[in-house]
Amino acid sequence: TYVSSEKPSDTSDKRWRFRIHSPVSLDLYDEEGNHTGLVATAPDSDFRRFEAEIPNSYYKEFGEVKYAGAGSGEPVAVVLIGQDTGTFTLEIEEVQGDAVEETSVFADIPVVEGTRASVEDVGGTAAPSLSLDVNNDGVSDASVAPGEGLTSQELIGILRGIIQTLGLPVEK
Repeated sequence: TYVSSEKPSDTSDKRWRFRIHSPVSLDLYDEEGNHTGLVATAPDSDFRRFEAEIPNSYYKEFGEVKYAGAGSGEPVAVVLIGQDTGTFTLEIEEVQGDAVEETSVFADIPVVEGTRASVEDVGGTAAPSLSLDVNNDGVSDASVAPGEGLTSQELIGILRGIIQTLGLPVEK
């Protein structure tokens, strides 16, 4: 009665998987402020600690690739903070059961130390959009749509932010 040669159908709710290849941190926040990601430790400690306060969430690192996930329910915000100079690629997958329903990729986005990038309301009704604050002054330097690459306008906004981080003297 309880054994079958057929795989049972998966009726689980949608969930989201996040994968980042880069020199940035990866943090998830829900609407109540719960956090999933690395937690700051003592400066002289070699230990790395993470938390998964968002229900049905996880965080893992393998080499320079970071993985996180969140279960169904309320939308989550993804926050990335630049740890070094380079580029990052963020992949967001919407999963239903064993099938990937939709994938959004933000590829080869330039980043410097301190850059703040965020994707708000993942799992909400709107398509994801990456807001990039290169110099972390609280003003978005570029808004990037998922797809094949950056537009010239997006690159100009990013370049302006990078130039501001250099601390160059202003000519009089």
